[in-house]
Amino acid sequence: LRVCVEPPSRLAPLPPAVPEPLGGFVLAYESLCAFYGTPFSPAVHSYLSRLPPDETTFELQLAALHSERPLASSELAALCWALRFNAHFDRLVIRDYKLDKETLLDLAETMRFNAQLRSIVLSNCGASKDECATLLAAMAGNVSCAVTDLDLSHTQLDDKGVAALAALVESCPAEQLASIAVADNNGVRPRLPRLVSATAIEA
Repeated sequence: LRVCVEPPSRLAPLPPAVPEPLGGFVLAYESLCAFYGTPFSPAVHSYLSRLPPDETTFELQLAALHSERPLASSELAALCWALRFNAHFDRLVIRDYKLDKETLLDLAETMRFNAQLRSIVLSNCGASKDECATLLAAMAGNVSCAVTDLDLSHTQLDDKGVAALAALVESCPAEQLASIAVADNNGVRPRLPRLVSATAIEA
């Protein structure tokens, strides 16, 4: 449908666009809660509303500090969905904060699509060996993955996880994944294949 208005002066000028806070992330989170009927977390909203406009690091444990109880998986689901197509945050930090299986699977789906995150910390987040492998496989399958730094310290990686990590490194453009931290990870470093040798491994 095409509508022509003559003369053009009859059309009122559009007001200038007002940028949404944090690149629209807050609005996306609120909208996804409403669309999927998931609980809206005042704690998460409080954390997001206090971030400076230019803050590009999202720290899950800091969001949880605004709550008097651990965030439920249903509350975290909407966050994962918002992060999936997030165009603002480029660093995700989940350190010393235990996630359940359902949330970790939601996070894997986030990693399968997100093209903005460049630094990811998944340290002591409660992921099992299979869940770690699933997360890494999701990142390896993301053709738009932009991750340059990955912290997997204090997680569980078996041979399946190591293979998924190697696949991730191989799937990234040359020298994109510059640093991988695997401290306290059951001797992962010696088990990494030669193709990972060009990446800085912090054991």
